[in-house]
Amino acid sequence: MWQLVFTARARRDSKIAQKSVYKDRIESILRSLQLNPLDPSDNLEKLQPPRANIFSKRINRQHRVVYLVDKPKNLVKVLSLWTHYE
Repeated sequence: MWQLVFTARARRDSKIAQKSVYKDRIESILRSLQLNPLDPSDNLEKLQPPRANIFSKRINRQHRVVYLVDKPKNLVKVLSLWTHYE
C-alpha cells in the first residue's frame, strides 16, 4: 500500500472538489493511487519531463489528479486534484 501526501495546493483543491459532482470519481482515483499509482488501466498519463516521475489521472475532460511517485519511499505526493489548465 502506498502512502498519500497532499501539497498545500492539493488540500485547497480538495475543498473545491469535495463540493463538486466529481467527488466520487476523485475518491476512486485516490483509492487506486494507494493501491498502485502506476496502474495504466485508469487513464494514467506520464507528464514531462519523463524523469520527474509526475503522472496524472483524468477526473473528466478538464480536471485531473496530478501526482509524483517516489518509489523508494513508497510515497505518492498529490500535487493537485482539480484543474490542470488554470
